[in-house]
Amino acid sequence: MPAQNPTPEDDLNGKLTQFLAQAENIRQKLDAMGAKGEPARLFAQSIDEIRKQTERLQETIGSARKSFREKYFKDAGSIVLSVLALILTGLNFGYTYFWLSPDIRLSGGPNIKISYSPDRKILHLDWKVVVANFGRKMDLINWAQAKLTSPDVQTSTPIELPQSTLVLQMRGGERVFTPFVVKDNSAIEFDVGAEQVLGKDTFGSFFDASYFGQVKLQRQEELVVSFSAEHRKVDPRRLCFSLSSDDLLTLQKGQVVTTDLDFCKGK
Repeated sequence: MPAQNPTPEDDLNGKLTQFLAQAENIRQKLDAMGAKGEPARLFAQSIDEIRKQTERLQETIGSARKSFREKYFKDAGSIVLSVLALILTGLNFGYTYFWLSPDIRLSGGPNIKISYSPDRKILHLDWKVVVANFGRKMDLINWAQAKLTSPDVQTSTPIELPQSTLVLQMRGGERVFTPFVVKDNSAIEFDVGAEQVLGKDTFGSFFDASYFGQVKLQRQEELVVSFSAEHRKVDPRRLCFSLSSDDLLTLQKGQVVTTDLDFCKGK
């Protein structure tokens, strides 16, 4: 029996099936990228809505084959237009929020300078941080803060370093205040200075030497640096350095300790 030529309905149905597969492929790639936040959620919703409308169109085509061909295909035409409108909306949304969105990332190092004033009981930290925008749109940094913890100490009390305790300076020594702009495809390196008065708990936690022993010669300190941007969430950067019992004694004498600063392992 000779094969029958595909009808226009079959051809349209085949193209819609291919389109559904492409929509699902986009959704899987979005998940694989680990895209998070409100724009990613709305983009995924747009893809889901496109898929639903396309499936409705396929159901209409199936019904049209059975009866009322002209009526149903007239309805199908309006759904096709709706699908195309949703596709254009989804593409525009993706282009605006993903392709033209800012992407602020933080890095720091390669070392940190630590000092302590016994008379004033002030701990002072100096390190470098790079604020880089890998996106294609500028963003505005509204505030910055940091927190120092000693994960190896059982009763570790975090030393909070709010924005009021931070000093951001450019390479030339010019101080920068928030808010400030980070242009698209650019990076700014800051010298960061922070100081905080240590109370009884924070002093006892930071200078606790009970962790050290014959095997444990150094303990890890974790510096969490956070910046807040106007348009997109900025992931905090966890930077780690190590101190020995001799380093703590040196600090309590009012002397400066300089040590390596790098990304925390496993973070």
